[in-house]
Amino acid sequence: MMATLTEKKQTPLLFKPYMVNAVLAEMKLQTRRLNGLEYFNKKPDYWDFDGRVFRSRDGSIQTGFPHCPYGKPGDLLWVRENFQHSNFPYGPMTEDCHFFYMADFLDDPLGVNLEHSGDGIRRTWKPNIHLPKYACRLWLEIRKIRIERLLDITDGDAVLEGVYLKIYPGEKLLYPATCIRAIDGSQVHSKPGVPRQDFLNLFASINGQALVDENPWVWVISFEKIEIGDLK
Repeated sequence: MMATLTEKKQTPLLFKPYMVNAVLAEMKLQTRRLNGLEYFNKKPDYWDFDGRVFRSRDGSIQTGFPHCPYGKPGDLLWVRENFQHSNFPYGPMTEDCHFFYMADFLDDPLGVNLEHSGDGIRRTWKPNIHLPKYACRLWLEIRKIRIERLLDITDGDAVLEGVYLKIYPGEKLLYPATCIRAIDGSQVHSKPGVPRQDFLNLFASINGQALVDENPWVWVISFEKIEIGDLK
């Protein structure tokens, strides 16, 4: 029997606006996250991981598979993104508000701002951490979870991370890149190593180059965008 919505763990996940667009375009199917691996990332080079357990390289310590705070295959992630609501600035946020999402304004020729949201009211964006679940428009179902070092990412996985978007005539990349995925999603036009480096550059722009240089252990979470109504 298929699990119902209430039977699945539901975990919020923060995304930058351009990554939201990659998820909407179904070009982002993976995410790499650090939470829950802090113990091992105090000294990431001290550990080896065989897919099941961590072992210290001197053989003195062995651990079980860490608990993943994001859930397990079949569980749900709900995306928190930068937003604003239609009652702002004259009233409180309520469930019947109209919600605006920053990701929808990245191609606005007048700039990424809500002054041009259609009703002439000047607004500012709210941080993604404050998006309530009832205003969430993106739900993801976890397909697979594994652990690896950040620098172990391959070109193929870099593309699945959503560094590139589908390109149609007259459209442009929402995140500058040196190569693109084919419109039909079948291949990547690039030199070997370029998608991987583009992902690492993006990761560094969000988390800092120092963290990339540390080569931390990360959760690799593969997911699929779903319609939440399918689980009700």
